[in-house]
Amino acid sequence: MLAALVVFMLSLFTVTISSGYSRGRTLSITGGVCLFSLLFGEQAMWPKTLSGLFIGLFLSISVVLNLNLLLPFSEGTRLLIGLILAFPIWAAALVWAYSFPSAWKSFRALMLALVPSVLLNTALMVLR
Repeated sequence: MLAALVVFMLSLFTVTISSGYSRGRTLSITGGVCLFSLLFGEQAMWPKTLSGLFIGLFLSISVVLNLNLLLPFSEGTRLLIGLILAFPIWAAALVWAYSFPSAWKSFRALMLALVPSVLLNTALMVLR
């Protein structure tokens, strides 16, 4: 059991790619893709994922609240529109976070979208 766990952990730290050619020739390419560099390196995915999840959630809530405060429909219709649009906005923000080359740029872009929306929320709530 312990040996299987060690083999699994080692497989997470390196990736070996092998491809074979016909007539007995083989080409073996070994690339050491470290798990640490995938998590915290230049092309890190976890910081982008976390910023997309949390800032995207707040952005989705803020945009839906803006629509709720601006649309001239009945309360039930505004709630239905908010329920229908909240998840796609959140998913779009999460996907948008992956479109940037670094986690810092995705964080900055999501915050640049969130701050005006929150300011509009505040202004609409005060003027209500």
